Parts: sequence; C-alpha cells; structure tokens
Amino acid sequence: MVQMDLEMMAVIQNWFAFQFAGIWPMVGTFGLGGTLLLICAAGWYFIPNHKLDFIWAAVVIIVVMVSTSIGVSLGEKRIQAQWDAARNAAFEKGKAARAGAVRDVARKPSRWLPSHPDRYDCDRHADPMCRVAGNPLPLKN
Repeated sequence: MVQMDLEMMAVIQNWFAFQFAGIWPMVGTFGLGGTLLLICAAGWYFIPNHKLDFIWAAVVIIVVMVSTSIGVSLGEKRIQAQWDAARNAAFEKGKAARAGAVRDVARKPSRWLPSHPDRYDCDRHADPMCRVAGNPLPLKN
C-alpha cells in the first residue's frame, strides 16, 4: 500500500513537473513586472508630488515586459525555423544516401557474385566445363 502511494506521488509529481516546465521564468518575469507596476500605482496614488515619475516608470516597465515577450516569441520562432531547416537538410541527405545505396546495390545481381567481368568469357561458351576451376581455356585479352 505504501509502495503504491509512493508511485502515485511520483506520477503526480512528474505530471506537475511536465505541466509547469518552463513556466517559472515567465512567472518570475511577469511577477516581478507586475509587482513593480503595483508599486508604481501605489506610489502614484499615495505620493502626489511624484505622480509623473511613477507614470513614466510604469510606462518603462510595460515597454520592457512587452519587448521581452516579443523577443522571446521571435527567438523561439527563429530557433524552430533553424531546427526545421536542419531536419529538412538531414532528410534530403538521407534520401540522397539511400538513392546512392540503392543504385550501388542494383549494379550487382547478387552480393555473392563478383562484380568484375567474366574472366574466362564463359557466357559465350556452351561448354559446361568452362566454369570449373583450373580452366584450360585461354584467357581473353
């Protein structure tokens, strides 16, 4: 019973780790930005002498957050495009290698037969003894 509970806890922990993978940097970034915006809003409300300063600070924080989001999104698209190009190049090289291998194998009728021409020119002779080792027939020039 205890073993099953430990296994179930591991499954649940792995599920949460999978679901929240990569989210913590975003939570940290937007959480920090949101906290700074709340501080700017509180300063704007409670310190009337520096309202314009807090507005500019909030604008700068918003611009940085939006720029970071756009930059991350464009960076992810660029990296994905690089991976796609590399995968396509590897696929094309694989196709070319396979075609070359098929061409090389197609040249030989069998891998046990020699690929060099018939030494004794036995294909032209009807003599069944032509293929016997130590053939007395003269070699062709």
